[in-house]
Amino acid sequence: MKFVPVPIGGGPTNGQRVLFSIWDTRVEDYLKFARANKVDGRWQEQQMDGVPVGRELDHPVVGVNWEDAQAFCQWLTAKETAEGKLPPGMEYRLPSDEEWSWAVGLPTEPGATPAEKTDKNTVDFPWGIGYPPPGKLGNYADETFHAKFPKHWKDRERDLPWIKGYNDGYATTSPVGSFPANAHGLHDMGGNVWQWCEDWFDKDQKQRVRRGASWDAGDRGTLQSSHRRPSAPKERGYDHGFRCVLAASVDTASPSLSLPVSESAATPDTASKDASFTNSLGMKLVPVPGTKVLFCIHEARYQDYAAYAAETPGIDNTWKDQSVRGFVSTENREQHPVMKIGWEDAQKFCAWLSRKEGRTYRLPTDEEWSIAVGLGPEEKQRPQGATPAMLSLKENSLFPWGGVFPPKTGDKAGNYSDASRKARAPDVNTKYLEDYDDGFPTTAPVMSFKPNELGLYDMGGNVWEWCVDWYDATQKERMLRGGSWEDPGREVLLSSNRRRTRPDHRPPSFGFRVVLVPESAPAPKSQASASAPAPAATKEHPFINTLGMKFVPVPITGGPTDGKRVLFSIWDTRGQDYEVFVRDTNRQWPGADFPQISTHPAVGVSWNDAHAFCVWLTKHEHQLGRLGVNDFYRLPSDHEWSCAVGIGEREDAYKLPFEKSQKISDAFPWGVQWPPPQGAGNYAGTELQPALAAGEFNYVKGFMNGYSDGFVNTSPVGSFAANQFGIYDLGGNVQQYCEDWLDNKHQERVLRGGSWAFFDRNNMLSSSRSRVSPGDGRFGRNGFRCVLESSVQNVSPSPSLPVSSSSTAATKDAPFTNTLGMKFVPVPGTNILMGIHETRRQDYRVYADAVPGTDATWKAPVVDGKPLVQGEDHPVVHVSWDDATAFCKWLGNKEGRTYRLPTEHEWNLAVAIGVENPREISPTELHTRIKDAYPWPTPALAGNQLRSDQNKEAHYAAQTEGFKHGNYRGITDGYEVTSPVMSFLPNHLGIYDLGGNVWEWCAAPTHASGNTQPLRGSGFRNYSWGIVADSRTHINRDARIAPQPDGSLRDFGFRVVLELPKQP
Repeated sequence: MKFVPVPIGGGPTNGQRVLFSIWDTRVEDYLKFARANKVDGRWQEQQMDGVPVGRELDHPVVGVNWEDAQAFCQWLTAKETAEGKLPPGMEYRLPSDEEWSWAVGLPTEPGATPAEKTDKNTVDFPWGIGYPPPGKLGNYADETFHAKFPKHWKDRERDLPWIKGYNDGYATTSPVGSFPANAHGLHDMGGNVWQWCEDWFDKDQKQRVRRGASWDAGDRGTLQSSHRRPSAPKERGYDHGFRCVLAASVDTASPSLSLPVSESAATPDTASKDASFTNSLGMKLVPVPGTKVLFCIHEARYQDYAAYAAETPGIDNTWKDQSVRGFVSTENREQHPVMKIGWEDAQKFCAWLSRKEGRTYRLPTDEEWSIAVGLGPEEKQRPQGATPAMLSLKENSLFPWGGVFPPKTGDKAGNYSDASRKARAPDVNTKYLEDYDDGFPTTAPVMSFKPNELGLYDMGGNVWEWCVDWYDATQKERMLRGGSWEDPGREVLLSSNRRRTRPDHRPPSFGFRVVLVPESAPAPKSQASASAPAPAATKEHPFINTLGMKFVPVPITGGPTDGKRVLFSIWDTRGQDYEVFVRDTNRQWPGADFPQISTHPAVGVSWNDAHAFCVWLTKHEHQLGRLGVNDFYRLPSDHEWSCAVGIGEREDAYKLPFEKSQKISDAFPWGVQWPPPQGAGNYAGTELQPALAAGEFNYVKGFMNGYSDGFVNTSPVGSFAANQFGIYDLGGNVQQYCEDWLDNKHQERVLRGGSWAFFDRNNMLSSSRSRVSPGDGRFGRNGFRCVLESSVQNVSPSPSLPVSSSSTAATKDAPFTNTLGMKFVPVPGTNILMGIHETRRQDYRVYADAVPGTDATWKAPVVDGKPLVQGEDHPVVHVSWDDATAFCKWLGNKEGRTYRLPTEHEWNLAVAIGVENPREISPTELHTRIKDAYPWPTPALAGNQLRSDQNKEAHYAAQTEGFKHGNYRGITDGYEVTSPVMSFLPNHLGIYDLGGNVWEWCAAPTHASGNTQPLRGSGFRNYSWGIVADSRTHINRDARIAPQPDGSLRDFGFRVVLELPKQP
């Protein structure tokens, strides 16, 4: 049984060191207990509908009740204390309910007992947010289960539904550790078996608590991390199991007690050369003086990389072949360094491990590696801006083993090209160290040779180790350090030597080692520069991302991004790029209705699909450290596309796309000539004639006689000449989606560029636009290309409004703009920036696209059977408090910031009633405490009727709107329902719509019971909620309504706030 620490921040063990078993107690563990004691044998007889459950040794034990689990813990404590493995004062026990919550990622829950806490948090699941679970993230009631037990489930389908479309591959229990671990390194905190906790469920003390759900659970509520199941202590069943923790006993509890886990007890902050920190993979890390990181003492092993590969479908499998010219090291292979690894492979491993453990792993910088190998003093005075290329071989006397070359066998200097290689894996094209034999023909198990003075092994030899840096200023090649098993030369083996190569190179001598960044350590300068690629890209030296997509700058003149640096992908998104996204997100992709290869553009995608790809790629590369925090991918705007094709200066950037379509009649992507010259691009040429004659491609209505490009349909990207910016296929191959709506109806998006199916002159003009609904367009002629933008240089979509690049520098006149284009300004008296507008449909759509299972009611709201027609810039409605909270959490994870709903007090300060509404008084008592104070500068009431507001300073239900929902009043403001955000004047802080448009959720509970949440600001319907008959009450600044957190109506929306870093 393996145990790892879980920080506990509340309850009786607050601050104490508690180690959790990384998996449920296995059959093999419980069998030892059963053989040593007289136990109830029913645990071995569990079955469901005649199918045995929980019999395999590596599966979790089932059929144990709370008393059985307690007895096991007591037996194990007594056994290991007697054997001297546990010091006095230590014990195995069941986790408390509070501890289990911390372990699953729910550190804060309202309520005193488990009964009061259960199901209060409806957002979080063991795998994250969103239901159903994506991919294979746990053992739940899935399609495999349903196929095994159809009759059983037919009888009980109403009560216990399975997850339709989800398949984890197991009908009953699965081997422990079969699914990814969480941030603490714990497996199966959701699914497999229910886990007993110490606590009573409620004050009656008749039932104990079970957590985590099981292999036969599939409904949303049961799978929530906050769900508890009360059970009698003697209850046993085919899904009842348990997990142990190791901690100080109640009588001797003390945070200072030493736990018997040697190196595992060291944390990243307490690790030393003699007491390394051991992570969830068993990798050991020690601090390196002179750096801010912990180095892994060994190179990444085959077993480490195999764990990553098992949880990461679709990765390159070159690493699995560890042979070299027919020779394979078979002895202790798992402990050999993994080889045939590219720089990008190593980066992805670090990103995966970081997500797995909730820590920051990465490759070492060149400077850190030099310090670790002992070159700190020699390279300490690095010139500012020095690259690895400038430093390579400058120091020419030191080797990882010392100052004498060549090494002798007795030195055990490391694994190099030696006599063993010559004898067992010879290569006629290589040389060997004379008089040196390390005993290994190729790689050796890690730590086979003596460590250096810092406790690091194999800093010379075994495999070359990737560093994070570029080799030189051209940023074309990455670099490696340390030499390998195939190197004998003096210069190659010098500690100062750097090897240069392209990032995707995977020879048998390339591996890597990781470093761990403590939470308090800043990112190294060299890493920061490596993760901010946009300024370095040029036409001659494009920025290349992790998928191999290449980006070049395009000058933007006019429009919202005038003068801004925008990088265009030089080609359409390829099938091979989109395939990675599809595999990673389990997305459905129909593809083309004709044969393609991976270098053809991806087709059969909608605008929504293309948008989701950009969101995924941004998140993916943030996690890998390839993008700066302010860099993101998106679709090009219509005007940016015009600039890229060469007509940007000839069009009015602020006109709608449909107004500009085909208005410039003398410009084509290839020039001014018509018909196009041979080689102009991939259009409908004579190659199509046989296919059209055979009745294929019925959506293609003709072809150009005399034009031939060599392709019947799509062609490999880059098959034709690039334009002046180095961009291919801005005409032909596939039409390309743009960000914009075609017109003010906000129903159709824009396509540009023509395709292989185009032959008509007007449609092939550079200024031509096509239209498509965002969810449609999955045709063989539609694709997309991405642009890369850095919001550090953002200007506002409103040309007159400047934008701050830093959240801490934001002001009313220069709001901070995030990756969704949401703007935030400070609110005096708080430590937040408040969104100046309510959350828009376009913001929420990005979230919904990225989080499968999001409730879709918001997409098509209805009022009394009539559709509530909204544009993308209208506030999203029909969202519950749970929905709004989930959006904030997703956005925070996406950007690495803390977004949330505003508190009542923050909302009061924003609407200028903070003094009149002190925070110590409950929201319920504050409701309508202030009379005749409204969100606009002066009261606008005459008797019981709202008078017309000439300045449109608030938006309420118009008398003429025709909807009859209750007792409310309104003004003639030009809108029947919601209006675009920021349609009316802002308040004194620059914040819009704090009155009207939609009610806005706040963070704090309205009542002490915590069962309702407040909404502020009123909505376009000005609904009285049945509290009073006079709707004036609900347009006061301090008005509130208090529905359940899962309630959502057609005028319920929200705005978000951004927490600023606390000042020291």
